[in-house]
Amino acid sequence: MSPAGVEHGQDSGAIGVADASRVAAGRSAVGALPALLHSGSAAITQGDPSRLRAEEAVALQHAVGNRALSRGIADARVAPSAHEVTAASGPRRLQREVRIGGGKQRVDEAKFKQGWFWWLSPRNVALAALFADPVKRVFDSESELLDYVDGKTDYIGDVHTQKGDTFWFRLPKDKLTVLGEEHQNPDGNVEDVIVALHTKRFKYEPFNELTATTALPVPFSGTQTRLADVNKQYPASSQADRANFDPDLENIVIKALTGTAMLRNGFIAASAARREDSDWKARATINDYSFGERIALYVSMAIHIAADLAAATLPAPSATDTAFIKSARTLKAAYTRNQTVLDAFVTAKDKDDLIAVYELTSAGGFANLPALKDFTLAFHEYGSRYVEELGVEISDSTLKTEGAKLAGNLNVKLDDLGAAREAIMWQKILTAKGFLLIGMGDAHRMSLAPKLKAAGIPHAKVDEELRRQAQEIAKGWTP
Repeated sequence: MSPAGVEHGQDSGAIGVADASRVAAGRSAVGALPALLHSGSAAITQGDPSRLRAEEAVALQHAVGNRALSRGIADARVAPSAHEVTAASGPRRLQREVRIGGGKQRVDEAKFKQGWFWWLSPRNVALAALFADPVKRVFDSESELLDYVDGKTDYIGDVHTQKGDTFWFRLPKDKLTVLGEEHQNPDGNVEDVIVALHTKRFKYEPFNELTATTALPVPFSGTQTRLADVNKQYPASSQADRANFDPDLENIVIKALTGTAMLRNGFIAASAARREDSDWKARATINDYSFGERIALYVSMAIHIAADLAAATLPAPSATDTAFIKSARTLKAAYTRNQTVLDAFVTAKDKDDLIAVYELTSAGGFANLPALKDFTLAFHEYGSRYVEELGVEISDSTLKTEGAKLAGNLNVKLDDLGAAREAIMWQKILTAKGFLLIGMGDAHRMSLAPKLKAAGIPHAKVDEELRRQAQEIAKGWTP
């Protein structure tokens, strides 16, 4: 597996952030909407970034409310709904792109524009915007179209990719779907879908939890606080509904185990020349990806976990102590022994979302690497035994086996950690009742494909599914 496969950075959702900014700007310019929302106007197009897209008009309707939007469009004038008049060519039939019946039947626009004051209805204005823009959208029925405009759907919507394409996308509304992605893929990733559909019913690989064990019920309050802070970096976080649809897909201890293993066996073991490689260095912006930044983040999470252990009162040593309890004491001792170096590392990383392991270690000729290596060895034992203990407590044979296997393999590679990560993901899939989608790296999806097939859970690679659905719409479309 290539380094870029380790984890999703704060790399997806760049288009979602831009869309949110545009909608926010639209809220402050409600008075300008009449010119934008005339049916038949060419003002609202996906190709003109200075204009609101049709689904942004829908979002604006939901954001500002009926009364505010009605005031903002009170001086609107009705534009022709079926023809666009130009001086050069005269009347020209518009290609309406809102259909039902698999794309064969046009929606009857006229009935939404009856009477002189049809434009005082925010629903009608939002519908007019949908009718006028060039995105092909197919609804199951007119009722579903109205539900979409009224903000009652979370399984259909316009997906905007970092590449600049727009896809009308649909998921089964009452069935779980697993979507795989290539992280940082400009042709589409899972967060593009989550943001586009405005769904709360998701779990996604970048969101992690720390499950305390019964054997060692430490609260890990410092780690939990940092996790919450990290989660805010993702646009999808603003849609999360943790009370009803917890978005966490992975376990931060296993991610931290991955980070410390890659630091020790990849970065520390490398030559000085190899450490100069850009893979290990900071990313340029929050929307870029850097393997070294991901490793730095998960090493810093390992330090937070160890600091919480060090602050806790662990059970007194006993002849009946398990390997897991012993490993917690060993990790506490390693943290205490190297605390000055470790605290400096975690403080610097917590303040900088872009900084990577190279920048965090290169000062003084990599003087902090011995202390970091000592810490990673202790965390390897703790993380491995944690996986094993978790398997015992939740009766997962894969976790039990993989934890024991990892404990005996200090030279662990990235692929060696995949089975444990996917065992956690599978547990999450099995308990995701009422969820709409689960998003993960496509390598994980492919590893889980036999189980997904056996369980009857649909799955696909997100960029491929975007194109497939576009092709299906095109095949069923009647000019």
